[in-house]
Amino acid sequence: MSAKKTFEIECPCCKATMVIDAKLGAVLSHEEPPQSKAHLEMDLGDAARRLQDQAAKRDDVFRQLGETQRSHADVLARKFEEQFNKVKDQPVEKPHRDIDLD
Repeated sequence: MSAKKTFEIECPCCKATMVIDAKLGAVLSHEEPPQSKAHLEMDLGDAARRLQDQAAKRDDVFRQLGETQRSHADVLARKFEEQFNKVKDQPVEKPHRDIDLD
């Protein structure tokens, strides 16, 4: 009885085919699935609509990043104020230097 040394596996989502060597545990070959013609049959109106949708998504992401940066500055200012108020009430101590310990 000879053991099968290679396996041919098809990806369930993209239908790509891979040949795997069982002994080596490595992919020997990979074959892309044939391209569907559905995306090629898009008319000009659909393409323009997709471009507009992508532009709108980019604008939304940019706007959200701007809002995040503005709120980030407010958060840092609030943290600074909180730490400042904690330290303000403490007495000022002279820092210890290594040379002073001798």
